[in-house]
This record gives sequence, structure tokens and C-alpha cells, in this order.
Amino acid sequence: MEKNSPPPNNGSSTVEISRARAAERCAVTIAIDSNNIRPLYEQSCDTAFLLQRELEVWATALNHPTLTEFTLHNPTRFLQAHELTALIRTLAKLYNIQPIEKRLHTVNCDLADLNRNWLGLFKGLGFNRCLVEIALSDLENTPIVMQKLAKIKEFGFAQLGLVVYPAPALPDLKTAITPLLKTFNQLHIFLGHTSHNALDTNFELEPDEDSHISINVGPGVDAFVYSEHRYKLHNISLYTQALLNHKLPISTPITLPPRPIN
Repeated sequence: MEKNSPPPNNGSSTVEISRARAAERCAVTIAIDSNNIRPLYEQSCDTAFLLQRELEVWATALNHPTLTEFTLHNPTRFLQAHELTALIRTLAKLYNIQPIEKRLHTVNCDLADLNRNWLGLFKGLGFNRCLVEIALSDLENTPIVMQKLAKIKEFGFAQLGLVVYPAPALPDLKTAITPLLKTFNQLHIFLGHTSHNALDTNFELEPDEDSHISINVGPGVDAFVYSEHRYKLHNISLYTQALLNHKLPISTPITLPPRPIN
């Protein structure tokens, strides 16, 4: 257990979120990262079922909030196509999904993991941004990278970007991507959690808008509700049991602020 972390319990009942149903519909961002889901997969849990169940209990607790941003990181490593489809259907059923021009649904995959079948599925499920993870050394082989990006571009994602690891110095990055920008003039470059608009010659940072509620799905991945840090259950057994009992897998209950008076 991390230092200063409160001891885990058996989960927080959605009933304890007393103000949720009285609150004005809130906005949330949700992220599912393969690195955080790995413990479920390694312990032979029904990963897809538990992901769906956590999405369900959060939706109930938060009174079916508006989903403004959804990020799926390397889903091909822990989900099959039909499981991913079921996951997105759960989101569509239980959350208020914004029109495509007002939402940001991102799939983030390693370049080696992407193929036409997965890309077609992502596009069909409503993802409008595709981020491709690539090593800085791979940028030296520009023709191959350009060929693969051209195939991804055919699927018509509203945004196409590269996530470069390890993060290089900006002058080095700019030199490396100059050939790509001549072909992909709307390309965005992301260095970890810091994004840079490749169209800007000064590489100004793009501002990140803070969401009211940020949920990272999976065991031990903390959530932030109106700037309050909520510790998720790390123990896989306790995490699973909480979800099976329709409880939030967190250590402490949440209360939402009352609806503002106009």
C-alpha cells in the first residue's frame, strides 16, 4: 500500500453518494489503460465483464453523466473485438454521449498493433481520434511510417497523432517530423501527457481542460471527483467483490455538490 493511502475497504455503495441524483448532470472523462488492466488479465479474471461492471456502477452513482472524453489505451492487448464492442455499447446505454463534433473519443495504440480490422472497428464504434505510439528511433525510417500513417488516414479519423517515446528535445522532434508534416499537415504530436500542435512552428502547448470528474477504470487506479482524490481498491479480490455487489471500488464515499441555484 502506498504511504499515506487510506486502508482499503469493501467498496463504497452507490447509495452513499447522496447528492448524485439531485445534482445537475455532470461531465466526466473516462480512461481505460492496458497497463492498469494487466493485473486482471494476469489473474485470469473476466476482464471485459469487470470493465463493463465498473462503468455501470459509476454511471449509476453519477446519475448517468455526460461523457465528454473517453480514452482507450492499447485495447488490442487485453480485449477481443466483440468485448470492445460490448464495452462501447455499455457506454452508449448508460452515459450521455455527446455528438461526434463535441466529444473526444481517443484510441491510443502501438503502431505494430494496428491493422485494418481494428481500425475499421474503432472508426465504426465512434472513435474520432487515433493516436499512434511510436519510438523516436522509428522516425528515422520515414517512408515506412508514412506508409502506415497513410493507411490509418484512410479511415477518416477527425484527428491523427503520434505519441513519441522517449520524449525527445523539441528541436530534435521538429527535425524528425518535418517530412511527415509535408504529407500529414494536420498531424498532432504528443509527448507523454504533454501535447504539442505540430502545425505550430513554436510548438506551443495545447491547454488541457480540467474535467469535473476523471475516472480511470481498473483496480488501484485512482479517480478524481471535483478535485478530490479518491483511492481505488488495489486488491483484486476486493475490487472484484465490490463490483459484483454493485458498489464503487473505492475506499471512501463520494458526494457531489448540490445543483447551483440560478
